[in-house]
Amino acid sequence: MVLDLNGAPSGGADFDPTVKRAHDLLAAQPGHELAHPSPFGNLATQASKMAVSMSAIRNNYGGGHGRARQPELQAEMLDLAMDGSLLWVRWAVRRLGYFAQGRPETLIRDLVGDPTGPISFSAGDLTSRLQSANLPRSDPRHSRSIGIAVGQRTAQETFNVRIEGVNAASADNDLEHWPAAYRLGVASGLLFSPDEIPTTTALNLRLALRIYLPVTDAPDEIAKLLGA
Repeated sequence: MVLDLNGAPSGGADFDPTVKRAHDLLAAQPGHELAHPSPFGNLATQASKMAVSMSAIRNNYGGGHGRARQPELQAEMLDLAMDGSLLWVRWAVRRLGYFAQGRPETLIRDLVGDPTGPISFSAGDLTSRLQSANLPRSDPRHSRSIGIAVGQRTAQETFNVRIEGVNAASADNDLEHWPAAYRLGVASGLLFSPDEIPTTTALNLRLALRIYLPVTDAPDEIAKLLGA
């Protein structure tokens, strides 16, 4: 499920690297009440190693592989295998919702809509979704796409999206927390609708310039955007 949500289904990949990749994606996922890298994160990593061990246990004690007689599995062995694997699975399931909310396709759809239309954003919703999107570690293409959707929704006068996705970034010059790709995306979205119709107003121009102000290594980008 994690790899599917990330746009890279596991297909016929081996069990061990599939679990490791899923763990790495979930371990890097920020969110409300989630443990960031810490001794608690180390606990999750150790739990993932127990989950990976299930591959060897299945190979050695499973009923497949053409065995004429299934190896004997003692009660203690079964309990340990169950407890060890469930420890990681429970951790992963608790984190999965935040991971799903932060996927670029999901967030963009909720901002600008699909055949069922965009969703409403109450106070705090976009802040939580952007945190789940993990912009500092996101692919710049994804950060920019999310920024475009935020800008376009702001141009539709969605108050909470403007406060949490545009004003918050404009008030914070940190290019790690609010990457340049996201800022350029917001500026673009403020000035052009999903149908590429100009939405240039005095307010949108001011917001676009303010959010892109901390970016000093790409001066031509905003000039091209404004020139369009």
